[in-house]
Amino acid sequence: MSITLIALEIIWTRIFSAEFFYTFAFLILSLAILGLGLGALTLRLIPSIGHRDSLGLILSLAGLMAIIGPPLVFRLGMRFSELFSSWGMVGKLVITVALLSSAFYFGGIGLAILFKKFHYDMPRLYMADLIGAGIGVAVAVLLMNRWGTPVATFLCSIPIFLASLMAARKWLRLLPLLLAAGALVMTSYSENLLEMQREERAPIVYRHWDAMSKIKVYDFPAGYRGINIDNVANSPVYPFDGSWNKPDSELFEFGIDVGNLIKRFDS
Repeated sequence: MSITLIALEIIWTRIFSAEFFYTFAFLILSLAILGLGLGALTLRLIPSIGHRDSLGLILSLAGLMAIIGPPLVFRLGMRFSELFSSWGMVGKLVITVALLSSAFYFGGIGLAILFKKFHYDMPRLYMADLIGAGIGVAVAVLLMNRWGTPVATFLCSIPIFLASLMAARKWLRLLPLLLAAGALVMTSYSENLLEMQREERAPIVYRHWDAMSKIKVYDFPAGYRGINIDNVANSPVYPFDGSWNKPDSELFEFGIDVGNLIKRFDS
């Protein structure tokens, strides 16, 4: 469970900071803490939800919200530049907060149940939680670098479904199996599910999205290409035939004088 929860924080931070704003990363971290705290508080106020048979269902709900939360947020059509221009946008922000904190909310209930039931073995339980969180960090980075950030978003939910399968009883064991299968199916559509619809500057000839950045390469009609990082930073890429004696720099308007750079490499 800890593997999934910490991986969600890292991967969601990467997704929403690229598709919305870098400041959205702070919102994700805040929602994680808020959700975990509210989940534990719910168990304190409503102890009846803490019986052992409910743990499997609660973990399945956490995994479910982990895989459907981000796609639903993108379908809302949030426009942060218009956030306070209408009550509709404010309402969408509230829904976004509810969707993204729900996975951590159910995860918080699950953690609180475990801590309450096995309080006599708290040192080992807390150690396992920290080890799981550490593994989750490595898993998140490896998944994003190996299969891309969109695919990693759905794959990171598998550990919590395994935990749900171990905790569930009787027919409830079918639920995490079905949800895990659904998560695997959603990986095939991950790029379309986890991207804001925007008008691109030119045809895209290359995409790459890992733990460091989201990169798009544009093919402009003027004979050069452009690199876009996280939908914010842009840099032109001009062709070079490999001959330092006959540079093509005079054909383009560079932001800086590259003559000195060419002479330096030529020497």
